[in-house]
Amino acid sequence: MAGPKLLILKVFLLLFLTMESWATIQISGPTVICQGGSASLLAPLGMKSYLWSTGQTTRGITVFAQGTYRVVTVDSTNKIDSGSIDLKQVFNPKPVIGNPLEYLCEGDEAHLVAPGQFASYLWNTGETTSEIIVTKTGTYSLTVVDTNGCTGSSDAVQIIVVPFPKFTISGPTSACRNSVTTYSTTNDTGIVYQWTADGGTIVNGANASSAQISWSRSGNLTVRATRTRPDGGLCVFDTSIFVRVGARLVPDIQYSQSSFCVGGSAVLSVDSSYKNIVWSTGATTPRITVTQPGNYWVTVSDSSGCSGSSDTLPVVAYPQPNVAINGQTVLCFGQTSTLLASSTANDVVFWKWSTGATTNVITVNQPGTYSVVGTTINACVDTAWITVTKAADILVTASNVNFGTVQTGVPVSGIIDVRNNTPFNVSVMGMTSNSVELSFSPPPPRLLPVGSGETFRVTWVSRQPGPLTAVVTIYLLSATCLDTVQCTIEGVATGDPPLGGIAITAPDTTVDVGTDIAFPITISSATQPMSDTLYFDLSFDPSVFRFSSVDAPASTSQTTVGANDEHVSITLPFDGKDSLRSVTVRGTVLLGEPFKTPLILSQPRLFYNPVQFALDDGSITAQGCWLPARIISLNDRQVRMRVFTLLGTAVYDAQHVGLTDSDVAAIIRALPVAHEALFIAITDPSGTLLYEQHLTIAR
Repeated sequence: MAGPKLLILKVFLLLFLTMESWATIQISGPTVICQGGSASLLAPLGMKSYLWSTGQTTRGITVFAQGTYRVVTVDSTNKIDSGSIDLKQVFNPKPVIGNPLEYLCEGDEAHLVAPGQFASYLWNTGETTSEIIVTKTGTYSLTVVDTNGCTGSSDAVQIIVVPFPKFTISGPTSACRNSVTTYSTTNDTGIVYQWTADGGTIVNGANASSAQISWSRSGNLTVRATRTRPDGGLCVFDTSIFVRVGARLVPDIQYSQSSFCVGGSAVLSVDSSYKNIVWSTGATTPRITVTQPGNYWVTVSDSSGCSGSSDTLPVVAYPQPNVAINGQTVLCFGQTSTLLASSTANDVVFWKWSTGATTNVITVNQPGTYSVVGTTINACVDTAWITVTKAADILVTASNVNFGTVQTGVPVSGIIDVRNNTPFNVSVMGMTSNSVELSFSPPPPRLLPVGSGETFRVTWVSRQPGPLTAVVTIYLLSATCLDTVQCTIEGVATGDPPLGGIAITAPDTTVDVGTDIAFPITISSATQPMSDTLYFDLSFDPSVFRFSSVDAPASTSQTTVGANDEHVSITLPFDGKDSLRSVTVRGTVLLGEPFKTPLILSQPRLFYNPVQFALDDGSITAQGCWLPARIISLNDRQVRMRVFTLLGTAVYDAQHVGLTDSDVAAIIRALPVAHEALFIAITDPSGTLLYEQHLTIAR
């Protein structure tokens, strides 16, 4: 088997020696190879076989040296072809950016430049330009890529910055004419000093760290400090002071600040070379600390007996801000608290919370102590703290109700037992169900003291046979939080609605708020005539309807219980003559949410005879906006309307012109809240309260 392979190899070698006259294969790849690098060569795709001059038989090869590389291919028709490529090796770039070691005087700069044109630049500082400016001590280098794609790096350049001496001139800035005054600066080894006095004569120490000057007029006193660098270069630094010369001394008061916040202080000083220093406060030291605003000056003399006083320096004390934090301090489950920082004294221009926030309002969702620092434009600060705690869970249970199998059309009642297991009082604010066939009494709100409970009667009148699976949501309110608890109502209605029963029907009514209304309740019987005493209850929301009286036929007596409360008990005796009877319930429609109260008929019974009842509940819908004893009229006034939850959160705040009753009602209906106790306030531009109302959203 080895013989044919050897023969094929010989044939290919022969082809390599003779193929230059018929080579047509195009090899893709670079024509140069970087020093120490590699190049990838690729023959055309789709050949049956490949044979490179390196002996490799893959379509592509990687090479590491310059030279001519050839390939012979055989395609799918067994046609033989060949090609070649020449690779030339090039050196990697080596840019020179400066001397290995260079010195700079502080404040000077060095320009490091890459010579020539390269495809890309990368300095060890991260810059990508061909030139950088250096002002700091450090080691700098450059990596470049040339037009061949080869990468090279420069030698490192070390830059050493020689710092200037940190010195000032000490001595009086006021002198008497023809007096001799001594000045000094820091004595630094290795520095050459040179003094010049514009307006005076150097008496002694022209090239020392201390000099004596005889003054004839006001002018600048300058000292030049020169330091020799290790490379022989010179670093020069000048510092000057202005000296006022006259017939008397006018010393300068030095200070870091001429103002402070109330409770702070400022330090004032005068040159210690003066004699007989006396401040306006009576102090005799060169330096004093003042804690009160006012005008300050100092009187001094010098060794020649010349004396004088400084100009007056006003010192100002700015008021401190008085920062406070307002917001909900108890976090209910799943809720957040909005904390508002404010200042009642001096305007704050910058806020900084312990959370890192810099606005005056933040929202938090975790318990903890939060602080805020308020800073005024005068840099006066005050800090406030607030502690936010997590509210205790509301532990309330509600029992389920299973009616079992009941007669279709026959009212049945069950008891939902709501128990408060929380160590604080809880109120039941509302009850809703996903079944329109359920009614509840008594209507909320109901207070549940610690460890107590309340029973709510749920009544089901099935309009057609079938199962009932309902979820009742009970809305709870503690002193700080809202929560809910749920229970389930189940049952199965069977059979047809009974005939011969008594139907009690309340209507659906819509009226303007503030209206006195009379709505009828109809009692009809399929059995003629009725002869018994009928009892039933009517429940409603007292925030929407205020009960006043019940009108009954003249031939009957009637009894009302709990007038002006949330239900009325009605008693009607029948004389055996009528099968249709009605009573009229009178009252006033108030402003309240949900602007609609169900009229719930419940507890029907006859004194003597058992009978089937069918109860058709109704409703009263209020429209408009009502005030006690009058209808609000704001049509021609500019007002501000605000709505708050009882927890203090604003859910609406806007200015209005021409606000009407229907506008107010529409705004409240559109609020994105449910089952909330709300407070409405309407004020005029001066803040005078025009209208206020408490109500409950329960939709």
